[in-house]
Amino acid sequence: MYGGSFRCCRFSFGFGTIFRIGREGEGSRRFLVRARMLDGKAGFDVSAGFAANGYGYHSPGGYSLLSALVTESVMTMMFLIIIMGAASKRAPAGFAPIAIGLGLTLIHLISIPVTNTSVNPARSTGVALYVGGWAVAQLWLFWIAPIAGGIVGAVVYRLVGNSDDYFLPKATLSHEGINVIE
Repeated sequence: MYGGSFRCCRFSFGFGTIFRIGREGEGSRRFLVRARMLDGKAGFDVSAGFAANGYGYHSPGGYSLLSALVTESVMTMMFLIIIMGAASKRAPAGFAPIAIGLGLTLIHLISIPVTNTSVNPARSTGVALYVGGWAVAQLWLFWIAPIAGGIVGAVVYRLVGNSDDYFLPKATLSHEGINVIE
């Protein structure tokens, strides 16, 4: 601990991070404010979607359930691999945010036409609860696909990555308890 922050997994967390984490809880309030701002436009209808994730009729491109499932799973898997690779010990220090941000941008460019891009169940849930109806009925997919994609991404990274990259400390278990090996 130093200077109001602490380091973990090659990232520094301080007051700015705590502020950003606190702001994430305000996402639904900001969403409501934006919805009220757009309410003044003639013809605006929140129930039409308002960027809610969907498949079939509610997909921006009319993609099927299977297409949405594959897209969300694969995009989440790739995003997780990008994050773990960018934060590994072998990656140059300080470049993780650039790699992660560009990766997320590419993921959005690929999957917005298919499902409006989730890769984050919290993002899908906030919009779905506000839109209601069909968005809530289709919400299950945008929880299942990212969780499945995250699990597959972790397994793939573990198979192709270097064992020194893992964030879990090496430890031994004895009758005295757990001993962490540096």
